[in-house]
Amino acid sequence: MNSFRSRLAVIMIVLTGLSVSAAGLFMAQSFERKYISALQENMVREIKLIIDSVEWRDGNAGLAADYYTERAAHFKEVTGARVTFIDGDGDVLGDSDFDQSQMANQVKRPEVNAAKRNGVGRDIRESETVKQNWLYVAYALRPGAPDSKIVRLSMNIYDVERSIRELWVVLLSGLLLLFIFAAAISYRVALGLTHPLELITRVAKRIKNMDYQARVPVTKNDEIGELGVAINAMAESLQDQMQRIRQKEGQLESVLDNMINGIVMIDKSGRILLLNRMAEEVLGFSARE
Repeated sequence: MNSFRSRLAVIMIVLTGLSVSAAGLFMAQSFERKYISALQENMVREIKLIIDSVEWRDGNAGLAADYYTERAAHFKEVTGARVTFIDGDGDVLGDSDFDQSQMANQVKRPEVNAAKRNGVGRDIRESETVKQNWLYVAYALRPGAPDSKIVRLSMNIYDVERSIRELWVVLLSGLLLLFIFAAAISYRVALGLTHPLELITRVAKRIKNMDYQARVPVTKNDEIGELGVAINAMAESLQDQMQRIRQKEGQLESVLDNMINGIVMIDKSGRILLLNRMAEEVLGFSARE
């Protein structure tokens, strides 16, 4: 019974652990996706505000670079993100963090390509300049136009990843506590299911040993309770039958003892099985002997 209880408890604990783990993994991944998505949408709104505030210039390259660089630096102070202005060919017009003349052409960047086609492009990758994961969001002024200028915001997501890692730690700690609590509950449930069966088994063994007064304590009306009632009914029936048998044996013994004739019962091997009182007097030894 202990083995059955252990197996039942292990099965319930494993199922609970798998359920809790799956739920925790889904929650963490869902939170990460929603957090990144909300951050990207916020960056798109900031880009639209930047576009409305910028005077787009196409004159002298040097003057235009100074202007866009100054504007990029200004908007970085406002948004807290790196700001990059890109022309339709992918050349950098101005950047808030780096010298635009030293920056490579951006036309092959995934977010820039997507912005030129669809208006908005997003990407997460390792920056070639700072060697850390960055979130990029680009927005085209005129999607589909080859010469459309693009504004890009980029943000180091190290803090975001750290927050997500901290969330994982908190979530895993909570899941561990929940698992321990669920394991304790599962063991209690297994104990509650198997303990009545142990009682029924002990009573059945007593009945087998002819202790017909043994009874199963029935406290519930479920299937186990019905089994206990059936065991008790069987014990009562056996007890009644044994009482009737003993009563008939007593009556038979009284009849034999009061007969005037001696009666002896012998089996086929010659062993005496029964003597009444008169037979004892005639033969000169008792039935016990």
